[in-house]
Amino acid sequence: MTISIERLLRITAVRTPGFEPRYGCLSPFNKDDALGVLAQVQKKHPIGLMVLESEIAGCEAAGRTLINGVKLKMIAHGLNQASADALALLVWREVCGSLRCQSCNGVGERYSKRYRTLNECQACCGTGKTILTPKNLAKDFSVLVGEKVTSKAFNKRYYKLYINAVDQLHKCESDAAMYAASILRMIALQDVVTTR
Repeated sequence: MTISIERLLRITAVRTPGFEPRYGCLSPFNKDDALGVLAQVQKKHPIGLMVLESEIAGCEAAGRTLINGVKLKMIAHGLNQASADALALLVWREVCGSLRCQSCNGVGERYSKRYRTLNECQACCGTGKTILTPKNLAKDFSVLVGEKVTSKAFNKRYYKLYINAVDQLHKCESDAAMYAASILRMIALQDVVTTR
């Protein structure tokens, strides 16, 4: 029995009322098992689990908690309330939000009618996600704050705080995912041993 982290989080999501356990193995993995795994991950990596819940399961409460936590961290670094709110929202949007590329609609490829070929999208470099440049970030930040902030001013004042917060959340997410995967591997190994 193997189960992915995405499946683990979707099993326990509120919007998934009818989860049926898998009966192809000796011990079916059910919602209670998933909650047990998530409880272990939450104990060791609470922030990483919130990132995973917000990103994969679409948990709005986890997203709000992350945004508030980042905002408090930004205020501690000397930002005013409006700047901290805007930067926290931008950080959450990059880490957990869906930034689908507008040019290729998240596919990563574009069809050329003229040459009848499928080419990598130049706007997102084939990732399917919008690449956030400092220029784009400064523009979005200006809209959220309500005053004009140039790309140069954003880079000088906010970019280092922004990228450090993004990196920190990605690291927390990675640590939580690796820990959850190790627990799931132990469960799968236990199933293999008990079936022999």
